[in-house]
Amino acid sequence: MGRPQTSRTKIEEIAVSYYTNLFRSTPYKLFTKIILNKLERQLDEYQPVEQAGFRKSFCCMDHIHTITQLIERAREYKQPLLLCFIDYAEAFDSVEHNSVWNTLHHAGVDPCFINLLEQCNTDTFTTIRMFQRELRVPIEKGVRQGDTISPKLFTTALNHAMLQLDWDDKGINIDGRKLSNLRFADDIVLISQNREELQQIVEELDDVSKAIGHTMNRSKTMVMRNEWADASPITLEGTTLQFTHSYVYLGRLISMDNNLRAEIMRRRRCARAAIGKIKEAAHLVSDKKARVDLFDSTVLPALCYASETWAENKT
Repeated sequence: MGRPQTSRTKIEEIAVSYYTNLFRSTPYKLFTKIILNKLERQLDEYQPVEQAGFRKSFCCMDHIHTITQLIERAREYKQPLLLCFIDYAEAFDSVEHNSVWNTLHHAGVDPCFINLLEQCNTDTFTTIRMFQRELRVPIEKGVRQGDTISPKLFTTALNHAMLQLDWDDKGINIDGRKLSNLRFADDIVLISQNREELQQIVEELDDVSKAIGHTMNRSKTMVMRNEWADASPITLEGTTLQFTHSYVYLGRLISMDNNLRAEIMRRRRCARAAIGKIKEAAHLVSDKKARVDLFDSTVLPALCYASETWAENKT
């Protein structure tokens, strides 16, 4: 018996469906990009300096450098330092739509744009195929994955929630100003010098996060402390948050002793993995300049990521 053949008609149906959806999404992405261009400056001005995610003139290195400098200075002056790395469960998929629209009103966005964005997220659904039957499931929360404007909507809603927190006197004093947190989209680090204060701000952040649909992942939210800080546990609704000696923050391994050996080993492994991915392509390229460009664009970034934040070793 010969193997069953997929009918040409079926293949054509799949192709038509694919390209119909592709071209249908392209005008939508262009439309939201136009809205983003109109609102980007206004939404960026609504954000505090602590938020570096998806903003012009900000990048991961800003926060990585800040964290490493805090650790180095606390170690130099033998000051206590506690860091809590917050992890949200499906952050972008769980934010409530109403909280986003209310936040945009609070940020002073023109109601016309708010209405347009609201209409783009009305009557949306996803389709699940079960036993040859399609089941439509309405989407009632979350921002669209892949939209150019979605990160802005998310960070705006998060900032509006955190504005409810009275943290002006919380955190660590830097030149007369308190620094209590750093944010890169949903990657949040809470900063304190004593356990009681950290316990308080963790609980307060959890409360305001729930109001916009976010839930902290208890098993992945971790606390790091140096040797001069109180070792008493931090709890959240009866769950003790895990203490850790190191944490990968924005792609860079952070530890309280600032030992770079482990991070350099990670960079070497990443570089080897990058070489493995381009090895076949490199063999097909005979031009030396093209091969150098391929190496510079793939292997070097993997090897040298965040190297500008590495502390110099006097020895």
